[in-house]
Amino acid sequence: MACKTVLLVDAHSIVRQGCLNALAQLEDRKVVGEAACGREELEKAKTLKPTIMVTDPRLPSLSGIEIIRQLKTSPSQTHSLPPRD
Repeated sequence: MACKTVLLVDAHSIVRQGCLNALAQLEDRKVVGEAACGREELEKAKTLKPTIMVTDPRLPSLSGIEIIRQLKTSPSQTHSLPPRD
C-alpha cells in the first residue's frame, strides 16, 4: 500500500502536535508539512502536494474552507479533512 502524505493545519501548535502523535501510529501516513495560517497552508499545499490535508476551518488570514474552495478549482490529488468540533 502506498504511503499517504499529510499536511497538518491549525493555528494552535498543541493541536498540530496531537495530530502528529496520532498519525505517527499509522504506518501508511507521513506528515510532510505543517501550517499555522491559511496563507501558509495554501503555499504548502501547492508546493508539497499532500495526499491528505487536515485543516481547521477557522484559520487566521484565510479560512480553511476558502483554501479548500481554491484548491478544488485547481488540478490536485489532495483531499481535505476538516476536524470535528
